[in-house]
Amino acid sequence: MSDEVHDYIRYWRERAIKAEDENARLKMIICGCVPILRGQINNYKKTLELIITVSELSQAITLAKRALEEVKE
Repeated sequence: MSDEVHDYIRYWRERAIKAEDENARLKMIICGCVPILRGQINNYKKTLELIITVSELSQAITLAKRALEEVKE
């Protein structure tokens, strides 16, 4: 094969390796965040369910404030 063909193959091989590395880093970032985000969504759902069942506004506000404090921690 000519040098031009070897260079072409080398170029695409390097691009594939680089793309795979970037994909792996992205997966690590996403995988690390998913459980945290799911937990927060779960907290919001529970809080909303509690607020809906409360008959007095002051109780609902108290529950909402507690939920926000938990998320901030």
